[in-house]
Amino acid sequence: AHVIQEDEITRTWNFSLAPGAMTSMHRHDYDYSFVAVAPSQLEIYGEDGSRLFDFWATGLSLRVEGDYLEPTNGVPLPWKVPRVHAARNIGPNWYHEILTEIKVTTNSTCQCVAHTRAAKLRQAQEAKAAAQEMHQKAKIALEPVSYTHLTLPTKRIV
Repeated sequence: AHVIQEDEITRTWNFSLAPGAMTSMHRHDYDYSFVAVAPSQLEIYGEDGSRLFDFWATGLSLRVEGDYLEPTNGVPLPWKVPRVHAARNIGPNWYHEILTEIKVTTNSTCQCVAHTRAAKLRQAQEAKAAAQEMHQKAKIALEPVSYTHLTLPTKRIV
């Protein structure tokens, strides 16, 4: 994975995962949205390594709420998504997403965040369309990339 854009409010990642590949265990500290350029079936694992669920990953917006990630775009989820998790691509094809983290969450920035989130979602959708077009034209396989950029300590020392 690599950062394709960052400023004081957002960070946008380009991420792909080969069939059968698994991310490292990682923790989300920011609200985020992702749009799948190439969707796939992902299997989610909890911090203890236990399998939690799988889903067809096409895109979602999630808000950090304690130890969990809650959907913000009205999509009901039948499972709790823990902040600390890993994912495995159990589909037959490459998975590729554009993920945008919102780095500010204070009350004074709510309007700015809402505006920025909408703009970044539009940007991600435009990036998805451009990537799909490029992928279609080039007909090349995406390179495997690790999700280690989000690996953070899961235990805090107080």
